[in-house]
Amino acid sequence: MPVIEVSAELDCIVPAPVRIPVPKDAKVPAGPLRIREENGKATAPAQMYGDGVVALVSGMRAGQKKRFLLEQGEAGPGVSLKEEGEHALALLLPDGPFSVYNFDPAVARPFFYPVHGPGGKPMTRNYPMKDLPEEKAAKDHDHPHHRSSGRPTTR
Repeated sequence: MPVIEVSAELDCIVPAPVRIPVPKDAKVPAGPLRIREENGKATAPAQMYGDGVVALVSGMRAGQKKRFLLEQGEAGPGVSLKEEGEHALALLLPDGPFSVYNFDPAVARPFFYPVHGPGGKPMTRNYPMKDLPEEKAAKDHDHPHHRSSGRPTTR
């Protein structure tokens, strides 16, 4: 089981993604990974990224070092997709809906709407997809061509 070390340059009290180098000669288990504190029970999911792993690390002060074991993890529930009509595809997380990818050819560009954050909290406005009274202020109706979250495309 490879041992990896994290050196905190800044305080890392709340969970934050950290890239951790893995020794070149390390035998990394196949499949899902996790890190476990070398002298403890605390674990965090990890994934390979180039010649290292990325994991959520917390509880470290600037200048502190911690050693972790890189071990086989467990696969959790994944993302699922569900058709939502002829031109929409819902992205569902284990904790609930994340977004719907809308790709109606009648609209200039595909977009994600609605987008939900943790606990189902809406992360984007409704206009112009829905015209709600609480969004009637001029500042909320300023760009009718902007549809939630999308990506510029060329055809």
